[in-house]
Amino acid sequence: MKNNKGFSLVELIVVIAIMAILATVAVIGVSVYIPRAQKAADAELVNDIIYAVTLRDYETQFASNGNGVVGYVVITNDKNNAISVSNDNDEIHQALVATFGENYEEELRLAYDGWTDADKLLDVALTVKEQGNLDAINNSTFLTQSSTEELLGAVQDCTSLFGKLFENEGKGNEELLEAISYIYMPELKDMITDAEYSGDNLNSAVVSNAVVLAVAQKVSNDNVRADIIDGFTYATTVRTHLVLPETYENGNKVPNSQLDEIATKYAATKALVEYLNKPKYTDIFNQMFNDVDQLPAEASAASVVINNINTGVDLILAELVTDGQLNPDTQEPIEGTRLYDYYYGDGQGETPAYIDGQAYVGMLSAVNEMGDDYLEDKVAMNNSQLFIDSGVTNRVNSFVSLAMLSDSDLEFLNNKVGAAESAVVLLFTVQNGTLSCIPCPAEIMGE
Repeated sequence: MKNNKGFSLVELIVVIAIMAILATVAVIGVSVYIPRAQKAADAELVNDIIYAVTLRDYETQFASNGNGVVGYVVITNDKNNAISVSNDNDEIHQALVATFGENYEEELRLAYDGWTDADKLLDVALTVKEQGNLDAINNSTFLTQSSTEELLGAVQDCTSLFGKLFENEGKGNEELLEAISYIYMPELKDMITDAEYSGDNLNSAVVSNAVVLAVAQKVSNDNVRADIIDGFTYATTVRTHLVLPETYENGNKVPNSQLDEIATKYAATKALVEYLNKPKYTDIFNQMFNDVDQLPAEASAASVVINNINTGVDLILAELVTDGQLNPDTQEPIEGTRLYDYYYGDGQGETPAYIDGQAYVGMLSAVNEMGDDYLEDKVAMNNSQLFIDSGVTNRVNSFVSLAMLSDSDLEFLNNKVGAAESAVVLLFTVQNGTLSCIPCPAEIMGE
């Protein structure tokens, strides 16, 4: 008689345990792979849509004239009506029909359920638009004379300026933060402490970026916004408008508000130089900035920064006198010159200086609306070029493009994106006859 011997209980338990481990590993592997595959599929879909619209423009040249937003596509992961196209441009609709077929509205949708940055961008854009600054960003000297990066550069330069102001010579970072908070901006310490920066997580880059976020936070106050715009536009003379005071009524050279004033005067001078649009003014301004180097983290350092800025301003003013744009006796712009146009305009609307002030405030407002995101991202806060890196630049490009949309389009996008679990907005813009697409969120193009 044969002895039919089966598995023992211990052997069965071991086999089951091994199978459980293998199953767990497989589930973890799949759970990581699926989102990656979904993101890749969405990136491919976005690229296909961009290609379709670009091809349509090549065939019909529908975007050959003018500047601005020519239309948009918003895609969600909804089961029904997942994709919508701007109603005022049938060319984009026809482009999608040609590539994806008549039923594209029923068939195209996102695979990944985590595209949420478009929602944040629209919230920020609507907040900034309510303050009346999005249009100013789009029409500012920074953009009309140069690029979005120049507007961000006005913010980034302030960060670098503060970084040099806060150079650490022998002090620990905790002491540095304590000194800066006490001397310049009391709320800065609470901001960094709340974000849990300490020890190795705290350095001059973090502090410098936090200063910009703290300055931006103040812009949420109506009076502060008005004061900053006045800082771009109001002046008894051009010199008193641009230079920084070296003494104050209370005898303290470094009051708590001085960082705000340094940032505003610096950005106002940069805007003027951009508007003048001559290399010699740009060279003086750049030298003014580069001369502020290796400064100690103490109150006297602010005076060094002020002296450098004021010296640069006086050199620019001297060149303006030589160019016949500035009256050397009254320090007032001479009528009919570019300098006069900047501060006084044509009398028919807002002056370029006023628009630049609004644009700078709008930029700071946008930074403030995203401030919590930056503070929570320790990699970003350690980036000394945070405000001109590609991620932030793409966000600002999105604001500028959103500024070109009508209120009804913005409201539609806000409702569509806000109701969706996951959404991507593609803004098709044209500048000087060249069509391009700005995706929100920009990260989708990197997948």
